Amino acid sequence: MKKSKLPTGGHLAEMKSVGDEVVDCLVANGIETVEQLARVSQKRLLNIDCLPGELVPKIQTEAKRLVEEHKRRDASLRKLVQDVAKLKKDVGGLVEHIRERYADNEETSAETRRALRKEIGLTLASLDLVETNLSEQMQLFCKGLSKADARLAAVSDRDVEQILAGLKKARKKIDQMID
Repeated sequence: MKKSKLPTGGHLAEMKSVGDEVVDCLVANGIETVEQLARVSQKRLLNIDCLPGELVPKIQTEAKRLVEEHKRRDASLRKLVQDVAKLKKDVGGLVEHIRERYADNEETSAETRRALRKEIGLTLASLDLVETNLSEQMQLFCKGLSKADARLAAVSDRDVEQILAGLKKARKKIDQMID
């Protein structure tokens, strides 16, 4: 069985309008992720016997919304990381400019230079802290996604095994009835 694509689509269980029975029905019909549900045609969904027809537009709309939400969140996070890196580079350039301009300038008092160095140091330390926190948050986010993906994959595999075992039992009973 394929693993869910959490960053771009998510697992069907995260949808509010979908219960376990509907998730089982969709998975049994090859639709395992929210992304797949968003892409599949309404006609195909309406042809799935275990899926109530009146539910199709609602769950597909929610799936499309969730996919877009995931894409926006991922893009926003990438942009934030890029912005922090650019800000750090720009501040570094500004610090160099200030140092060159005021470091050996005789008109600038020693006290002003010390205060300036202190402020520059605090600003750089703050940027490093922001970058570190952002990096840690991204690592936690990725770790959480990996754990969730593994758990969902395990649940899906168990469900498939249970379905297969049930089908084998049903097949045996049918064979016994025929013989």
